[in-house]
Amino acid sequence: MKKIECIIMDWAGTAVDYGCFAPVAAFIEAFAEKGLVIDVVQTRKPMGLPKIQHIRELLSMPDVNEQFTARYQRAWTEEDVVELNRLFEKHLFASLENYTDPIPGVIPTLEKLRAAGIKIGSTTGYTREMMDVVLPAAQAKGYHVDYCATPNLLPAGRPAPYM
Repeated sequence: MKKIECIIMDWAGTAVDYGCFAPVAAFIEAFAEKGLVIDVVQTRKPMGLPKIQHIRELLSMPDVNEQFTARYQRAWTEEDVVELNRLFEKHLFASLENYTDPIPGVIPTLEKLRAAGIKIGSTTGYTREMMDVVLPAAQAKGYHVDYCATPNLLPAGRPAPYM
């Protein structure tokens, strides 16, 4: 039997930010700023994708697509995706550091894994710039990883095999 050498953790909702509230709130606020109402259930459906793709998925949902068309009298475009991503990032960066508490049980579990010689890797739908906020804040609270892969540092984010 092979020995486990590494585990790969996700971030928001798995290791920190129980309930994944930072991105959920930021998506809802960004869409509201454009006059579009999305709820928590809709917002959570594409969770785990790179954030720009998450926005495309939200806009593709029938209810959201209908709202957009009714409000703007046209179909959404990639320019709209980019604008919503800008708004999402504005809201997320304003609150991201507040959502970096490790989920209960994560730190002692990782301590046991490290004691067994297992490395800790991580992937995330957050960009490197977002992780530049999350990483030091989580480290200050005792959560450390050996490596963090972000979608904008690779040819493609999840669910592509690069992560």
